[in-house]
Amino acid sequence: MADEIDIGSDAINRSSTYSGAGYTSIILANPANANGTITTIEIWSGSTLFSVKVGTFSGSSGTFTCRDFASLGTNSSGAKRTYSGLSIDVEEGDYLGIYWVSSGAIEKSDYGSGYYYKSGNQMESGEQSGYSQKTNDTLSLGGFGDEAATGTNCQINIGDSWKEISGMQINIGDTWKEVAGAQINIGDAWKTIF
Repeated sequence: MADEIDIGSDAINRSSTYSGAGYTSIILANPANANGTITTIEIWSGSTLFSVKVGTFSGSSGTFTCRDFASLGTNSSGAKRTYSGLSIDVEEGDYLGIYWVSSGAIEKSDYGSGYYYKSGNQMESGEQSGYSQKTNDTLSLGGFGDEAATGTNCQINIGDSWKEISGMQINIGDTWKEVAGAQINIGDAWKTIF
């Protein structure tokens, strides 16, 4: 089983709200701890958010690029709302961002790592500079997911059966065989792994 990725802040009821409709806001709290896929997003809004999009962003110092995003629709206010079954690509060190239209406010604390914000939907705009920074605040937006599989969790199909790859070896029956680059030697024949 893959390890869990977490990104962003706790989606909790906070001391104030942020009326960021029409802005892409990227929170700096808790960057992603691994590469993989965000499958769950949690949001707590103080008033209803419309046409919500949440995405992962790479960058720093006011210049960011959206890696991937999901459209969540309407987020009702007054409690933590959870969106599951998502597939948002994330890499270690990415930040979580949110965009919504017209009106509404997300829960906000007046302490934390801060966030960047820029007018408009920046989810599909490529690299964008000119984000403004708000320091010492955090928003009620968080995500969870699964870490990408590594070579130690991969399998290979030899004939009609799957065999587990462990590090730089493969188990065929009860015998460990060395992996050489992208091939393995079984008996006197080389088999391509990828």
